Amino acid sequence: MVHLMRGGATVFCACLLAGFLPRALLAEVHPKRASDVVTLGTAFPPAACPASATALLFDTRILSDGTRAPFSIPAGKVLVITGLDYVGEGVSGAAVAASLIHATSGEQLFTTVGTVHNFGVGSDVAHHSTAVPELVVKGAVCLQTDSGTSPPLPSQGILHGFLAPDR
Repeated sequence: MVHLMRGGATVFCACLLAGFLPRALLAEVHPKRASDVVTLGTAFPPAACPASATALLFDTRILSDGTRAPFSIPAGKVLVITGLDYVGEGVSGAAVAASLIHATSGEQLFTTVGTVHNFGVGSDVAHHSTAVPELVVKGAVCLQTDSGTSPPLPSQGILHGFLAPDR
């Protein structure tokens, strides 16, 4: 029995040293207050992403009453991204890929793909909603879409998440 406990402790310590723990041992991160929940969009007109002139910066908080306010992650907090909705123009039957990228480094953080549908004359668009699994960021995030056209066709996005303490 001592040997098993010692082995378990070794595995636990090895996981701790490696910087991760099994999911069962992690405390769930979730919003503490309703004010921690955020829905983000882009400003009108949209601001270009510092890392990519063709990406859009999520710099506007959409408030519960529908109004908008400038947004940046407060000091001592992180943004936990839980979902992404986007609309992008394209060619019917094709796909539009959307990536969340770090606003300053351009590092790709998350990618998803939606199919373009024809909703009427001149209206070939992809609308895609997806969950984003446990993406924690400390800095601004941008939406980069790609429909295979050059230059990329217009797009819009909504980011869902919450603010949490930076531990």
